[in-house]
Amino acid sequence: MLCPPCHFSFDAFIKMETFHRDSNFILRQRDLDWVSMKKKHSTSDPKPKTNETEIKKSMEKKSPDDIKLFLFSQLSKKMIEELYKIYFIDFLMFEYDYKDYLRYGSDSFSLIPEVIPVFETDSTSQDQQ
Repeated sequence: MLCPPCHFSFDAFIKMETFHRDSNFILRQRDLDWVSMKKKHSTSDPKPKTNETEIKKSMEKKSPDDIKLFLFSQLSKKMIEELYKIYFIDFLMFEYDYKDYLRYGSDSFSLIPEVIPVFETDSTSQDQQ
């Protein structure tokens, strides 16, 4: 049984890091440059019950390396290596070097790191001022 993406025959793949550039290119190639990729509205809850939105807003201001640090420092190097084995094809297809991610992992001996670093969101640091 194939996974849902395998049921489709794709003409192109878009990397999230270059989403706008890639999607605009595809739209131009198909003479669809009149199509807007801008978000029209949001259906999300304006008052979330957790600080998830605060974290997302904080991440929007960060560089890609800062986001990698924030996310992958919560994993052990062993877990990153195991994820690499599972997503090996994706790493090849999208030209990712797993060593870029491995350097952020903790040196734990198990899959789960012994210590997970805590990063402040912008709103957390403002509350303390």
